[in-house]
Amino acid sequence: MLLAVDTSTTRFSMAIMDLDGSIVAEYSAAGEKNRFVHLMPALNFLLESAQIGLREVRCLGVALGPGSFTGLRVGLALTKGLAHALGIPLVGVPSLMAVAAQAPPTGLPVMPLLDSRRGEFFTALFKAGGDGDIVRLAPDRAVKADNLPACFEDPVLLIGNDFRRQAPLAEKDPEGWATPALPHLWGIRAAGAGRLALKRFLAGDTDDPWALAPLYLRPPDIRPPAEGPRVPDSEGH
Repeated sequence: MLLAVDTSTTRFSMAIMDLDGSIVAEYSAAGEKNRFVHLMPALNFLLESAQIGLREVRCLGVALGPGSFTGLRVGLALTKGLAHALGIPLVGVPSLMAVAAQAPPTGLPVMPLLDSRRGEFFTALFKAGGDGDIVRLAPDRAVKADNLPACFEDPVLLIGNDFRRQAPLAEKDPEGWATPALPHLWGIRAAGAGRLALKRFLAGDTDDPWALAPLYLRPPDIRPPAEGPRVPDSEGH
């Protein structure tokens, strides 16, 4: 079995997959605040539902980002801890590539979207390979929402993590290059990352868990507190 985890966005998901690629069990939940307090109970529920034990998991897959800074750290911490405790390999998958892997084979290049919470979207460009693999055509980048239609320079299939918010962007393209995928395919799923992780695992290509790091694309929006007047200590310093 392979256990895949995605915490890239406000919706986290997990999937248990057989080594033939079939989904044994899957869990998904959404929420803005305190969503990760449900992460371990969700994992226990998933394992119990599938009637398997952690020792039956032979590999772990995790979405690396870009995405939520806190979410990516939580997902990596969980999978690194499990990899160390169980002594099993870990495979990291770029989140945009995982979204692209959910798109149907239409022959069009796939443009995945993930919200970045700054009036921007993380995006890239991929195409489906002949063996079912995902081939990268352009690197991950952050694009302002107003500038996204300018990225539609050729026909693309659009897919992302929020159909209601992101799919209408295709209507702003005056050339009509962008075609949204069907609504039920949107929303990043751990199974998308799991499929790509499984392919690498079966090929003997895994990552060093301790060297694996999130793909942020930009620095966290963390600022030091403003300095106020300095209060002397008891010795007047």
